[in-house]
Amino acid sequence: MPEGRKELAYVSLIQAASVIAFLVIWQEIVNRGIVPSLFVASPTQVALHFGPTLLEPFVFERVLYTLSVFAAAFAFTVFAGTVIGLLLGTFIYLRSALEPYMIVLYSIPKAIFIPVFWTFFGLGFSYQFWFASFAGVIPMTLNVMYAVKDVDPELITLSRSLGASPLQVYYKVIIPSIIPAMLTGARISIRAVFADVIAAQEFVGTTGIGYLAQYYATNFEPVPLYVVVVLTALLGMVVYEAIIQAEKRLTRWNVQLS
Repeated sequence: MPEGRKELAYVSLIQAASVIAFLVIWQEIVNRGIVPSLFVASPTQVALHFGPTLLEPFVFERVLYTLSVFAAAFAFTVFAGTVIGLLLGTFIYLRSALEPYMIVLYSIPKAIFIPVFWTFFGLGFSYQFWFASFAGVIPMTLNVMYAVKDVDPELITLSRSLGASPLQVYYKVIIPSIIPAMLTGARISIRAVFADVIAAQEFVGTTGIGYLAQYYATNFEPVPLYVVVVLTALLGMVVYEAIIQAEKRLTRWNVQLS
């Protein structure tokens, strides 16, 4: 067996073993009553009720709602973060003036701003959209900004000497150079956007996965609560893996050249 495949087989085996061990420990904790069943559902209960719970209109509609808010906020995050990052990376005075504020905002837990957003945007779609976008735009902007800053100036000078207009410099030199950083920023932002959509729904309102988690926890219904938790984890894994695959495809040329 080739070395690469052997390593992949070992990694897959370890991952599978760790998941199985986690599920067995989880099941035993519930079976032995170490944690009261009032608070924790077993993996078998979650598996048996997973499909029926998700098909309930009360749950299904809120899952779709969360996905719609997430998709809109993430698309806006990538677009706005790229545009702002290009501006800050290009204009040094603008970057010098605003970079400290961007870093401070990036380091502050975003949940502290939830009351501000629901005060300005109410408790519906707008509040969740803008709060999640705010959380995602900052890392996206920083990644693009630093990537533009690090573009080889000789490439820009050469393209200008060959008669390229400022717009041509952007889409023929700068944009191709920062694609890896854009995808890295999207990978970081996607986690922030997804997590903060759910956080926004959990704090206030009656919509989305966040509300479902809060509702079932408050009413001591551990089985549907853990169904929601597992669903959230699976959705997070799917969207993250989608970004990873997109990154591999779009940067394949970079790998071949290196």
